[in-house]
Amino acid sequence: MKYLISMITLILLITSAQADQEKKQNQISNNKQYKYQIKKEGIFEKSVFEVIPLNTPVTDGLARFAIKEPSGFEIKEVKIKIHSARELVLKDKNYSVSKLIQNNKQKELHIDVKDYSPGFYRLYVKVKTKKDKDQEHQYRSAYIDFARFVVEPKKPEVLMPDPVQNNATVGGIDSDNDGIRDDVQIWINNTYGDQPVVRLAVKQMASAFQSRLLMVHDKPMSVMATRKYLLSMDCVELIVGFHEETPIRRKLKDLYLNTKDRLYADIKASGNFSGQVFSGVVDVEEEKSLCEFSLNN
Repeated sequence: MKYLISMITLILLITSAQADQEKKQNQISNNKQYKYQIKKEGIFEKSVFEVIPLNTPVTDGLARFAIKEPSGFEIKEVKIKIHSARELVLKDKNYSVSKLIQNNKQKELHIDVKDYSPGFYRLYVKVKTKKDKDQEHQYRSAYIDFARFVVEPKKPEVLMPDPVQNNATVGGIDSDNDGIRDDVQIWINNTYGDQPVVRLAVKQMASAFQSRLLMVHDKPMSVMATRKYLLSMDCVELIVGFHEETPIRRKLKDLYLNTKDRLYADIKASGNFSGQVFSGVVDVEEEKSLCEFSLNN
């Protein structure tokens, strides 16, 4: 058994070193490769109206957004739908009509999220104007077509789980259903409690890594989960820098891969992703769009 654990540890060290090297190579990917990636994923023209989060993270159960209209653009109807950022494949959801509230000389959108689990969310907005009859305008920024917001409880702490129960499965115990194992969440809150932006970025990476471990039995979903995890590295790096991102990522892996089954799941996820092409981003605004929380407030 000691020999087996030693071999697995060696494989993980090699995989981690390869990931660091691949990341450096991705950062200097040539323009041709970058343009192909952008063409494949698409760039959005910015909308004529803006959706601006006013209170994220949301801790009181009411997410508020300012709706900024240019001159001559008067909204008569607004529709919304919300997806969890943890969704690898967006489920079909219908837009529902919502009300705009005139408040402090601006129009605001208020959304009840009291029943939402903690985590990252995406708000999709469509509007109709008085001038354009039934034509719908969908909100878009440069790289995404949704507004971001985060739901957190007023007291984000969860209890440290029983280690036997927590280590009995790959997923472990996630009592608040935020996509992060409770013991990992406690470490993040304790370590980055006074650095809210860093804390959110690390939580995004942790949630993505947890998803990666849980999707290994469905290869297409596993590949998407690994891509999401790799993109979360770019978000953390944007916040703390390349040299600080690496030890954070390694610490998270140490926390997550603390049982034989979790080590095997990580190896399986790496095998599923083998042979995939992945390009890093080279534009700061695009890099900001990879964070599941707003950096522009």
